Amino acid sequence: EALNSVSLKQIRRYARRSWRLMDAYRKGLTGIAALHAVKQYRSHRRIPENVIINFSIT
Repeated sequence: EALNSVSLKQIRRYARRSWRLMDAYRKGLTGIAALHAVKQYRSHRRIPENVIINFSIT
């Protein structure tokens, strides 16, 4: 019943965002940096490597 109350579009959006966050964590970003990268690059298929380098320098 609970699963029927959530649309397939919402489930896919959540899964896609979760996948991007996991990718950012795997690449070494943490916390706010990972959230910022996911939000900034949400229209891309993945977070670019140069973003990881920029966040690790600062």
